[in-house]
Amino acid sequence: MLGFWDFKMPKFHVGLIDILRYLTGLSNTHDHSPDSIHVLCFATLFISCANLLFLAALSVAGIAICLVILAPVLILLTPILIPLGMVLFLTIGGLIFAGVSGLVVILSVRWLYNYLNSGNSSSVKIYYVNDRHPSGSDETDNKPAVIIHTSLPVEVC
Repeated sequence: MLGFWDFKMPKFHVGLIDILRYLTGLSNTHDHSPDSIHVLCFATLFISCANLLFLAALSVAGIAICLVILAPVLILLTPILIPLGMVLFLTIGGLIFAGVSGLVVILSVRWLYNYLNSGNSSSVKIYYVNDRHPSGSDETDNKPAVIIHTSLPVEVC
């Protein structure tokens, strides 16, 4: 009787040729050579990948060289760069927050103006689609009716 440790996995022999046949679509055709278009596609793919790999290695080497050269400069300028970075971060964050807050105020005032002006025949109106109330105003108009409707069936003893 075979135990757990006696089991042997079948050996698969997958070589580079098998991988190339699979990539070029010739995995089931062992009796003829690849077409010229397949060879051209593979050559283009191989050259492109080799070029990209070379550029990636070149950029990694360039980054490493720049870090080695600039490390002393960064260490010397750290007392200046860290507070400068903090000030820039807080300034840019504050400006973005102020801009977004101002935009929210402007849009809220515009919505309120359209909501209050929608029933009047004013000469200056900012119209929405088909001269209707601003979006969301139907929900605010129906709230008193909903509250009254839900409170009617309740009887006080």
